[in-house]
Amino acid sequence: MDVFSLSDSEECECELFPKVVVVGPPGVGKTTLARRIAFDRFNKTKPTIGVDFFSRTVRPFSQQQDVKVTVQLWDLAGQENRVEMMRAVSRDLCGVLLVYDATNPSTVKQISLWLKVAREAVLREHERLDTAQHVPIIVVANKSDLVDVREHERHLAQCTALVQAHELTNGYLVSAKEGDNVKELLYDLAARSAIAMQKMSRARIARARNDGPNVVLVKRGGTGAAQRGCQC
Repeated sequence: MDVFSLSDSEECECELFPKVVVVGPPGVGKTTLARRIAFDRFNKTKPTIGVDFFSRTVRPFSQQQDVKVTVQLWDLAGQENRVEMMRAVSRDLCGVLLVYDATNPSTVKQISLWLKVAREAVLREHERLDTAQHVPIIVVANKSDLVDVREHERHLAQCTALVQAHELTNGYLVSAKEGDNVKELLYDLAARSAIAMQKMSRARIARARNDGPNVVLVKRGGTGAAQRGCQC
């Protein structure tokens, strides 16, 4: 994983709670992956209806930056009403996990549909703040435990090709069942989404300062024309 810096200061002690959505076609293992990230164990799950919520706290930065990052995972059902669901959970969005099934080529073809919805949600939340470019969108090829070892390189190449073709942040070949590469994914996601959250927070503060108070007072007994400033 790359070395990340959370802030301009040399030392930083805080806790951040970046919001990340987990999306993708039905049956690709989104919930089992979210559970593996959150609890570091494998559980068979039923299809998600609506949204499930999980979280995991890690320290992805250097000791100088003693920052606790609690990644909030919003696991969305792989239903057809993906646009409405993404709109419902897009507020304060700081990261996206885009999951497909490495053993099912049809799910790879659906990635572009989910990516379109995810990017629209990111832009809707970040466009006014000019921070959309900091939000990580990471593609995840799940179920690597079902892939023949001799085929791993091909699947890694496919994942890398998706990252390059769609200009994504990163890509991982993982197994939610066995835990392969999940820790690396978690720390990468935690660091990048925390940075996105900090950028968004700073942009909101700067925007509020620039906008400033906008109080309009009307002088009594006048012609009704709006006048700025105190009239006392």
